Amino acid sequence: MERQDVSIRADNEPHSVHPKKMTKGCLSMHVGSKGWYVEELKKRGVRNHEGRKVEKYKTYVLANLLDKHKN
Repeated sequence: MERQDVSIRADNEPHSVHPKKMTKGCLSMHVGSKGWYVEELKKRGVRNHEGRKVEKYKTYVLANLLDKHKN
């Protein structure tokens, strides 16, 4: 028996698109990752918090910060 390398999902979507990934150009990020939070905050104009760049904070701090800036 030969092994088939191609599989078809029920909704005919390609396997390369992960439901929890967001694509930006050729890069993809998991939704909820540190990079995703940084990007979402920057979209809202938040680049610094308490004198530090948002990239320096832990993920849970960024999640809380995004909740404050959602509205």
